[in-house]
Amino acid sequence: MWISITAINVKADMELFVHKCIGSKPVVIKLTKTVAHTLLLTVLIQTVAAQTEYTYGFVSIRNRNQHIAPEYCAAGVFSEGLAAVKRDGKWGFINADNKAVIGFQYDYARSFKAGQAIVQQGDFFGVVNREGKLVIPIRYYDLVPYELAGKHYYIARDSTFFQGIIDAAGEKVLPHRYTFIVPLEANLALRRLYGNIPFYTMYSEIDPAKGSFYQQFSEGFGGLFSETGRQDIYDVQFNKLASKNVASYAEHFSASELTSINDYLEDHKTVDIAQKREYIGRLLDTPELYKPKPIRERIPTSEEELNTYMVRMGYEKFSGRAGKTGVKRENKIILPAKFDILKWWGMAVFSPSEEAVSYLQEHYAGRYADREAGVFAVLGIAAGNRENGALYTMKGKKVMELEHNVPEHTHSTGFTYRKIERDTASKRSAYTFGFVNWEGQHILPPNYARIRVLDDGHLLTKRKAETEGGLEEHFGLYNASGEAIIPEGVFSAIEPFAGSSGLYLAEWHETYPSITGRLRAKAAENKRFALIKIEEEAYSVISLFTASTVYISGLDVESGMLQYKKRR
Repeated sequence: MWISITAINVKADMELFVHKCIGSKPVVIKLTKTVAHTLLLTVLIQTVAAQTEYTYGFVSIRNRNQHIAPEYCAAGVFSEGLAAVKRDGKWGFINADNKAVIGFQYDYARSFKAGQAIVQQGDFFGVVNREGKLVIPIRYYDLVPYELAGKHYYIARDSTFFQGIIDAAGEKVLPHRYTFIVPLEANLALRRLYGNIPFYTMYSEIDPAKGSFYQQFSEGFGGLFSETGRQDIYDVQFNKLASKNVASYAEHFSASELTSINDYLEDHKTVDIAQKREYIGRLLDTPELYKPKPIRERIPTSEEELNTYMVRMGYEKFSGRAGKTGVKRENKIILPAKFDILKWWGMAVFSPSEEAVSYLQEHYAGRYADREAGVFAVLGIAAGNRENGALYTMKGKKVMELEHNVPEHTHSTGFTYRKIERDTASKRSAYTFGFVNWEGQHILPPNYARIRVLDDGHLLTKRKAETEGGLEEHFGLYNASGEAIIPEGVFSAIEPFAGSSGLYLAEWHETYPSITGRLRAKAAENKRFALIKIEEEAYSVISLFTASTVYISGLDVESGMLQYKKRR
């Protein structure tokens, strides 16, 4: 709403801006100049300002002349070349040239996906295509985009307010007769908890004496309907697998039951649905769980299992004088028998490069534990005495001293390690991080508060530094050889764009901020951001702009447009 206020001095341009960004019927509030009313007015103005003090714009990562100034009251990210934006109280869609492609006529609009976008008018939602034509009429109380088996659907509430599922053409896939439909997903990236059980439904009886389902839900009773009633689980073909009548959350399908059913479905994809339902029914009636077929090689974890496993690989421990231990392979000594303690150690590398696989197979007895998931097992030797030790390759080359050092996160190029410094007086420990490659070369010393190994092998670092201005956080970027690409301390934050190799977002300050200063500064304050491009191991700033928040995950690779929010 826009607000007209009498009996107090308020700038007219604020009224105009409120009207422009919020839109609606005017509300006239008459106040006297008493202290109480002034305080009330202050709260009112702050509430309205909270809705209007930000504007949205877009930066092009390809063409500075294509930047879109922060002129919109609200906006979604660019997707499929278009962005939903709000102006004069209505939503429409613009292209990367800031031209309105679909007119400003909706009360709300979401970003495009699979050539479609959800739009709202009043209480109801529908779907438009890229030409602005309605492909699903605006008649649903709610529409939630849902992807399953590579196809696009919507979880929808129709005029009954019950949920069902419709396809991209608006055809019913699952009838509208459920109080709730809940996708079984682990996170927003649509990684499913149970690959063969994508969602479950709940149905609860609605007491008509208390009003319609819509009325009861609107009054805040919606959360009650997910606890009691009938719970059904479905497969990826929308076949109902099993049902339960439940009186509390404790009676819902448990994680162990869902895992057991999911494993059974994975091993019996060609069995018809009637047989699946029969077996799942029996499975739920017994306390025993389904034991899936082994689909991957299990890398042992206990020392005894590892000894047997390594013997099969051709490696074995042997004893020398005074009970010392060494390692040999096919009677060739790899490490002489001079160690008091000798154990096998292992780490997992996810999706290693072909070059890394070749090296790790030869030097670390590496092999895929789960090729489909990209899990590659690396094995080596940990040997030493009671005071200190070291990590060795399976060819006997020392990789890293173990005293105060602990291996952490792996990558195709090597692994980070944590150095522990203990203060005996205060009995506290401090941690710093370093990086060593698989050949045992220390690429970065353990001087950093954080080291992040990026997909392209670059090392993004954060280090705390004492300066005259106070304690500062210095960010830097290094190549796989440890050579600086972005020197530390130029930018106060650096973040890579996922899926856009060599592109980074950074914060730049004329006066470098201390940690204390950053904490005191409001997160919503405008800051200076830089778009950085890495080419041939050198960086360049391709754009500088001011914003309070930049949505780094909202970069649209197709259009090259990046959304940001700016405080007025």
